[in-house]
Amino acid sequence: MPTLLTKLSLTTALVVPSLAQAETRVTSPRPEQAPAVAGLDITVNPRGYLTARQALVVDPGTTVAPPDGQPTALMASRYIYLNKNGVTLTPGNNNSGNNRSTLVNGTSSVPAWNVSATGWQQVVGCVQELFAPFAVTVSDQAPAAGVRHLEAVFGGTAQDVIPDAPQGVLGVSPFTTDCNIIEDSIVFTFTTSAVQYLGNDYREICEIAAQEIAHSVGLDHVLNASDPMTYLTYNGNRSFKSGAVQCGEDTPRQCGLVNQGFPACRANQDSVGLLGARLGLAPGGGGGGTDLPPTIAITSPGNDDVVPPGFTVYADADDDTAVVRVELFVDGALVATDTSAPYQFDAPDSLVDGDHEVQVVAFDAAGESTTTINVQVQAGADPIDPPTGGGGGSSDPQTITGGCSSSGHPAGVGLLGLALIGLIRRRR
Repeated sequence: MPTLLTKLSLTTALVVPSLAQAETRVTSPRPEQAPAVAGLDITVNPRGYLTARQALVVDPGTTVAPPDGQPTALMASRYIYLNKNGVTLTPGNNNSGNNRSTLVNGTSSVPAWNVSATGWQQVVGCVQELFAPFAVTVSDQAPAAGVRHLEAVFGGTAQDVIPDAPQGVLGVSPFTTDCNIIEDSIVFTFTTSAVQYLGNDYREICEIAAQEIAHSVGLDHVLNASDPMTYLTYNGNRSFKSGAVQCGEDTPRQCGLVNQGFPACRANQDSVGLLGARLGLAPGGGGGGTDLPPTIAITSPGNDDVVPPGFTVYADADDDTAVVRVELFVDGALVATDTSAPYQFDAPDSLVDGDHEVQVVAFDAAGESTTTINVQVQAGADPIDPPTGGGGGSSDPQTITGGCSSSGHPAGVGLLGLALIGLIRRRR
């Protein structure tokens, strides 16, 4: 396991004093001196808000992804769990499965976000929309135990996580000094503070969360007002953009934490290109290649079969290049992942009697295919026999669709920074 060290180094926190009519960013006079906050290096931004930088240095020889421009393995934690239900965190290397975070120094709790069902669905739908081009699952349903994931927490204030954080910080994510992937990361959108500035602007809250999620995939801030990685004002809905763009908050710089003395990660950033390289592209996500999606079939059980709890699912998957992985979902929750044939999974023993949806998703380098059946779980039912032949499906038709899914396994992270965002932009 990586060893947590005590050295402080970087992160970006943005804070704005107030909003005029809750519509435009205030460009108030710059204070002569930044406020002193223990543990944070706070500076004054030319536009009137503050930036603070802090870093936790974690065992440096365990980074997951190579530098940009080299072949990059896909991120493992591609189930993005949107959690508005509150969380209690303990210190340690980032591990969303165990609620451990490099951001906290002691046991810390973020309260649940008491948001309307309509408002929450707007946030969930917006985050799903922003990440739809990529091979991830974005869901507000907690993944099954043991499934690795990136967790986006909504609730509370920055002080719930970092007691000395300035007022007005609206989001925080770990960020590596080499712009690397952070597996099993936990990122935060502080909605108690956000609604004070934004009211019920759920799109803006969504875009803050999207930026924090992308920080844990290694994306920096860019000078493109229509990209969620920006700190610039924009009169419209943002989306991740293709094409090389200069990094920076208000003025151009090389990408990475160069202002804190670390080497540049890259000269500029292509948000879609980098997310696609590290998350994979969903069908139609802009890959532009000729790779065909894989084929997938559940060979046992059959549609509408009666099965015992903990039944085994057998699947066949094939592809014109190579199957990257196959995943099992039961009732929409990711249960297991297999990266090599034969593809065989055990459903949870805890399934209650009744009808359940079984879905298997096969991935290749550029896309995925899904097949779905329904089964009836019944305690004491006979075990399902394995298939007797090769590929094939059940006797009843199965639904095959395109879609997005996830899975993964973490390694340690390298030099970690924290990227905090405050209210610095506003749309009409």
